[in-house]
Amino acid sequence: NGVWNVIAVRRGTSMIIDIYYDLVGAYGTTYQVGLSVSTTGGEPYTISPASGSLSGTGSGKSPGDGLHIVWDAAAGGGSGYTDQMRVKVTADIE
Repeated sequence: NGVWNVIAVRRGTSMIIDIYYDLVGAYGTTYQVGLSVSTTGGEPYTISPASGSLSGTGSGKSPGDGLHIVWDAAAGGGSGYTDQMRVKVTADIE
């Protein structure tokens, strides 16, 4: 169970990031899905994108393959953005 196969892809030269992942869990279980970002290429994950800059996160998410989060990194001003950032998708059982 958990989050697997996380892939983050920047759309061209925009500040839109598409994040794909698989969520493995029991049938009928829903999850609270979140996203955090590291500017150092790993720990610590110190950026929590504003909810207004994300789609595909939040409560009521069901397990599945190829789930999708869209992060508009420019919505928070885009300060500190680099192509070396790493994302972490979390899923907590509701």
